[in-house]
Amino acid sequence: MEKVAQVEGRDYSIAVRYTRDSGIPADAVLRAWETTDSASISAYCDQACSALEDTEEEDVEKFYLLNLSLIADQINYAVGYSYEVEIIMNQSVPAEEQSVQVMQFTGSEATALPTEAETDGRENIQSINFQTKVCN
Repeated sequence: MEKVAQVEGRDYSIAVRYTRDSGIPADAVLRAWETTDSASISAYCDQACSALEDTEEEDVEKFYLLNLSLIADQINYAVGYSYEVEIIMNQSVPAEEQSVQVMQFTGSEATALPTEAETDGRENIQSINFQTKVCN
């Protein structure tokens, strides 16, 4: 099953894919939003930089803090389940200019997730794909 959400005012959309075996109901609704509060962004950026060796906050050019929820029957299936996420860029980004790292935050823990960037024939990033970790 696939759910897609456009993040308001941004140049990307988010697709989430999961199978029937995942335990996530077929009628789950994807809600995605970006946190824009500068204090929250700074705190999470510090946490991410601490988790990544040899990375300082001043090394980070852009930091997006995205929140994903898969809601069905008032239950948030984004926590405790693993699912595939694709961030689809509406404008191409030159791959040689970008180093993309996806972090999953659980409480006070930040974990780097393996990512795969899909490119077009000119090596521009079209999408970023990753699998979430199961966490409770």
